[in-house]
Amino acid sequence: MKLKKMQNVKTTMKTIKYAFGLVWGKRCGKLLVVLQNIGAIIGVFPPIIYAVFPGLIINELIQSRRIPYLILYVFCLLALPAILRLIKTFIDIRTSKLTKTFNMEITSDFYNHVMNMDYATVENPEIQNIKERASDTLVKVADVSTGMTTLISAVISLLLISSIISVLNPLI
Repeated sequence: MKLKKMQNVKTTMKTIKYAFGLVWGKRCGKLLVVLQNIGAIIGVFPPIIYAVFPGLIINELIQSRRIPYLILYVFCLLALPAILRLIKTFIDIRTSKLTKTFNMEITSDFYNHVMNMDYATVENPEIQNIKERASDTLVKVADVSTGMTTLISAVISLLLISSIISVLNPLI
């Protein structure tokens, strides 16, 4: 059982590496990966803003009572998430267009490869099954990059929020 799980992990890692290489190898794939990572990094900041700035505002109201800082903190709490959301929306729109372009390029390459195959090979039932499976898989290749970016974003967010909690909580 453990050997099978290790084989599944190895197979999954090989598949992810291959899919990432395929995305990175295309003309629009590099920009797609970069924009996805920038969008993921931008997506990390709103939870941090919502975790830190209310505490700063409360601290200013209770202890320091510095009105300019209080206004700055309230402005940051209100404006930064909206600005980041706007930037993320533009990045998501561009990423969506690049994903469609990437899918068209990879599908075009696949069908060009199939057209160049020998007719006897194409008519083989086993090859037809492989061709159908490959065609279904090709559309999902860009999703591997998106999934990895989402996973990395979640890990970064978890680490940042954990570090903030550990710094702000004196009991840890």
